[in-house]
Amino acid sequence: MANEEFFERMFAEFGETRKQASVAAVFGKPVESNGHVVIPIASAIYGYGIGGGANEKPETSFSNVGGGGGGGYFTRPAAIAVIESDGVHVKTIENAERIAIAGIVLSMWTVFWTARVLLRLISRNKS
Repeated sequence: MANEEFFERMFAEFGETRKQASVAAVFGKPVESNGHVVIPIASAIYGYGIGGGANEKPETSFSNVGGGGGGGYFTRPAAIAVIESDGVHVKTIENAERIAIAGIVLSMWTVFWTARVLLRLISRNKS
């Protein structure tokens, strides 16, 4: 009986999260300004997991059944759609932090391989 309540509660929570990660999370409320309509667009990702198991050794003093689960969603701004008299224009939103991190990682990777090659060349010349 307790397991049924657990699963019912978990699936109810998953349903609520799924409602939040819907089309409304991707396309925001349109805003009108100076004859233009601006619609914010986001990227939305959601996922769930559930699992359980039982202990095959009933002689232990612990409960022999267990389970758990979790889920969540993630949204981030992706673009804006601007509706004007001459048409619709979509402008992407660049994530400057992500670009900076990619540059730092690339620089570190380059320094690592350059140092490794130089050390091997130096060790060959010594022998």
